[in-house]
Amino acid sequence: MKKVLVFISLALLVGLISSFAFAETPAEVIVKADALYDKADMASVKESMKLYKSVMTGNEEAGWKFARSSYWVGVRTATKADKELIFDDAYKAVRPYYDSGSNNVPTNYWFALSAGKYGKIHGVLKSLFLVKPMKTAANKVVSKDPGYEDGSAYTILGAIEYEVPGGDKKKTIEYCNKKIGYEPNDISANLYLGKAYYDTKAYAKAKERLDILIANAKPETADEKADVAEAKELLVKVKAKM
Repeated sequence: MKKVLVFISLALLVGLISSFAFAETPAEVIVKADALYDKADMASVKESMKLYKSVMTGNEEAGWKFARSSYWVGVRTATKADKELIFDDAYKAVRPYYDSGSNNVPTNYWFALSAGKYGKIHGVLKSLFLVKPMKTAANKVVSKDPGYEDGSAYTILGAIEYEVPGGDKKKTIEYCNKKIGYEPNDISANLYLGKAYYDTKAYAKAKERLDILIANAKPETADEKADVAEAKELLVKVKAKM
């Protein structure tokens, strides 16, 4: 009987040692998640979210990459309730690192973008506290790497100026023109330019940007499809003013 117990104990010990020996490190998990994210299909990106989340505690890289995958899924999700859950989780994943003063470019970018989506879903009045942090984070990005994600931090800054009560629509125009310097056919930046030009009565310029948007748009997400539809409606109003 003792021999049996000793044998079982040794087997358990060997199994325990093996489990530690073959356990994946956070870095290895992140590499695996990156490969899934790069596949750019819904099932793979959702799986990458699970992997990033499994090593996310205290890991800044996993945190911002979880937010990145969450954003990819969120903008391709139609229902508001599902979007709310996704963007809430994305925002919460990167906020601790922003709050700790991180200067990491991806952390600040995905914080600003996730906070913007979080705020839009919860409503402007409930999310005004996010305006200053979003600006701070986006400005960190443009000061360190203005071309990150094709200059999309400029769109974030332009959107803030347009959406927030008391914002400066001339700054929206300035920021979004910087973005289209990197990506001339970008849907979001051109839409904000069209709206800001319309609101400042620069109708010819509004028409130019909306024409470019509509002619070149290849919407891949629910959000982009909504933006293209909004651009078409706005173009009708612009033409009526000319």
